[in-house]
Amino acid sequence: MSKIERILIVGAGMAGLALAISLRRQGWSPDIVERQQGWTVPGAGIYLVGNAMRALGSLGLADEVLREGSAIRTQTILDDRGRQLAVIDTASVWAKCGPCVGIRRAELQKSLVNALGPADIQFSTTVSALDTHGAAAAVQFSNGTERMYDLVIGADGVRSSIRTLAFGGCSRVFVGKWVGAFSCSARRRSVDGRSLQDIVGSFCSYPLAKGRLTATRMPQLPNLSMIHRKADWSDCDHVLRRTHPLCLRPWRSCGLRSRFTLE
Repeated sequence: MSKIERILIVGAGMAGLALAISLRRQGWSPDIVERQQGWTVPGAGIYLVGNAMRALGSLGLADEVLREGSAIRTQTILDDRGRQLAVIDTASVWAKCGPCVGIRRAELQKSLVNALGPADIQFSTTVSALDTHGAAAAVQFSNGTERMYDLVIGADGVRSSIRTLAFGGCSRVFVGKWVGAFSCSARRRSVDGRSLQDIVGSFCSYPLAKGRLTATRMPQLPNLSMIHRKADWSDCDHVLRRTHPLCLRPWRSCGLRSRFTLE
């Protein structure tokens, strides 16, 4: 096997950053390209289960992430009216890996960027062509430049250009789920340390830091036309009632405001 020296990471999201940190600590200096114009973080929060925290621990980031987020000690299963069905002790389930943590995506990204340190990340850049030449790959970038690499890693998400270039295109098929996620304030502290989920898995909330939590709604829909893509998210009650009439009941049972404060 040829010696690997020139490495390209396509995508500077959570996976790409974590990989870059690990490679740099082992002596490699990978090039990194990212299609976005800068450090943008879509999404409200992320639920890191124990094995994710174990991986962050291998990068020396577990304590910082736990400090910036909120430990999730239990997961409560509710029916469609918010009545408790079961409580899972997530702290003991994941005890051999690490704690479960809810954290804002922006905070997780900031920890990863700081751990990476100074790096020449090429923003607004992606891969437009990829050709193999023996044990190497010729990569043409969207800015017109071209370089040779021993290893090209696609960490550019569900719309991966590397996947398409290496394995051919694949069509995305709507499978009947629509996901909405947002951050909101909890009226009382009883939500701290616990995640709430309905029995069919279409609703979930979990705590973040500083009295906030992330709530997600995944209703089963026949098609995306039922949702206005540019809905007025200043009134989440109205939007969520249109997707499912019972979706707010579990949230109200755990003490959330009827009008959510969005970030």
